[in-house]
Amino acid sequence: MQEKMRSLKNFFLCECLFTLVFWNSIILSVGNEFSTSVSHYLPEENSDNEIKSLPLLHKNSHEPRASFDWVVIQNTTESLSLSEIKNKDVNKLIDLLSNFKHGSSLQYLTLSNFSVDWRYFVEILQTIWHSSIEYLNINNMTQLSEIKPYNFNYSGTSMKALTVKKVSITSLYFSQDDLYKIFSDMNIAALTIAESEMIHMLCPSSDSPFKYLNFLKNDLTDLLFQRCETLIHLEKLILQRNKFKSLSKASLMTSHMKSLRYLDMSSNMLHHDGAEQHCQERTWSGPRRGASTPFSGLT
Repeated sequence: MQEKMRSLKNFFLCECLFTLVFWNSIILSVGNEFSTSVSHYLPEENSDNEIKSLPLLHKNSHEPRASFDWVVIQNTTESLSLSEIKNKDVNKLIDLLSNFKHGSSLQYLTLSNFSVDWRYFVEILQTIWHSSIEYLNINNMTQLSEIKPYNFNYSGTSMKALTVKKVSITSLYFSQDDLYKIFSDMNIAALTIAESEMIHMLCPSSDSPFKYLNFLKNDLTDLLFQRCETLIHLEKLILQRNKFKSLSKASLMTSHMKSLRYLDMSSNMLHHDGAEQHCQERTWSGPRRGASTPFSGLT
């Protein structure tokens, strides 16, 4: 009888060990799938860097890591990629991002499947603006609730580039200025808002540091940046696949962009308005040395 009991115990222990090893192998394989998904903007020169994990818990929190509802796509000392961010996750996300002050190693942040109220979005953006993050990428963003004005503090930032793709706005009635002012006055070198049905963008309220603007595949029209004199450092402007029609207005749009070297307005419905209207010609100092080259604002 004792022999039988001992055999049953051994069998039970073997079954438990097999089950434990089996589930551990599944968890490891899923974790590997997440860790191999790399954010598209990561520079190639960082690919040989030693990969270490960032702590995803609050510094003073004892909550288990499983309490976070978002999905961790990538987590290294320089890059963090999170998905499935909802309103209920905002406070935890702000607490997490607040840990990365200036001088921290985190530089690249991606937020995917991002669905929050406008005020939460601005609060998250404001937290990022005063962190060590230099490159922010937002994919598949749904903007909920009413859009209202917000006094944004742009000072003391490490930010260099913001990319926003595929934005959906659920609010039907709001001031366009309240939405676009946040973006137009950003003190960064590069801004991309693409595939988002954007119909307008404000001229920056003062001389802007923008060097690169990419508004690919939106609904922008000839009203964009008319009589705008503050994009004096802009070097590259991409307006491909929008709703521009007038060549003369496109020329006027670029007439004050003194540093512009590249303009892409392909896949629009551009045409000349008539013989009595002329493109605004200006002198463009291109990358070549020597005499300046006439530039009408279209290349």
